[in-house]
Amino acid sequence: MRVLVQPLAKAIILLLLLATLSAAAKPPKSAKAASAGNDLLPVMIGGMLDGKWGYIDRRGKWVIAAKFDDASGFSEDLAAVKVGRRYGFINLTGELAIPPQFDFADSFHEELAMVYLNGKHGFADKTGRLVIGAGFDAAWGFHEGLAAVMVGGKWGYIDHSGRFAIPAAFGHAANFHRGLAVVRVGDRWGYIDQQGQYAIRPQFSYAGRFVERLALVGKEGEYEYIDPAGQVVIQPSAALRFDFSEGLAVASLPDSEGRYGYLDIHGNLAVPGRFEQAGPFVEGLAAVQVRRADRYVFGYIGKAGKFVVPPRFGHACEFRQGMAAVSIGGQWGFIDRRGRLVIRPQFDRIWGCGVRPLGAG
Repeated sequence: MRVLVQPLAKAIILLLLLATLSAAAKPPKSAKAASAGNDLLPVMIGGMLDGKWGYIDRRGKWVIAAKFDDASGFSEDLAAVKVGRRYGFINLTGELAIPPQFDFADSFHEELAMVYLNGKHGFADKTGRLVIGAGFDAAWGFHEGLAAVMVGGKWGYIDHSGRFAIPAAFGHAANFHRGLAVVRVGDRWGYIDQQGQYAIRPQFSYAGRFVERLALVGKEGEYEYIDPAGQVVIQPSAALRFDFSEGLAVASLPDSEGRYGYLDIHGNLAVPGRFEQAGPFVEGLAAVQVRRADRYVFGYIGKAGKFVVPPRFGHACEFRQGMAAVSIGGQWGFIDRRGRLVIRPQFDRIWGCGVRPLGAG
């Protein structure tokens, strides 16, 4: 037997279906806010000594006027800014959400921001209230539910209530990343889990965080890569190496006269060492520096090692959402993935260049 659907019933079903699809298509409010924050770029104009910071959109138009003495990128809908000698936070429209009252303020992570006040570090919420008192000699922001803090010369980890979840017993400590954190005991570095137990005992002269399931560690003047179990994946070498990004790692290779190339995740040479400086691959491109005649310039290569954007910039930053900040003649602007200027060079400084190990921030 067939079920006949009347015209009115059909219309109701269609409306309900459209409403469901429309709701599913709309991004969550937090995702929309995060996207809006990512679309605002902190830039400085007015000279290196007396310049002011403001925010432009991805077309180069001013959204928040250049009136701050310092500024950072947006995180969780707020950005730290400096007015006079104090730091506060603005919202996405540029209004002060938290009045300037701190000697320094970091970005928000997990609803809390690390702040510095009267020589001590604490944590403020989004109303500006100091919910974890400024009683720490040093601190990092919250990551994976814990924040590394230092008291009495020793580092430990607190939770969101401000209580120690892992006692302060380390010479130094870094943020948690995928369940592990780098800590120093004496002159050796190792890794702990979120219960404070050693996942990899302290044994390294250097230890980096795990990126793409590999961590760079140093031992007796050599560098190697280990997995989360502490097993060596790429054998030791005296060559200087860096973290993996998109399957490739910057390395100063033997017989390259100190120039940089790239290794793959098996430790094999992927791109020969022919660059004076080299950054990580981000969105499929990496900023590299070469010598042209009597000057050094930056361009961008693809993973085959060939230039996608020819070298012609004084400095170059990582790509973010299809755009990268570059400097020409001492002024900063933005290019697209084909190297075309989408925002002409006109800014004295930009925030968050993020190029490692180029140091062009």
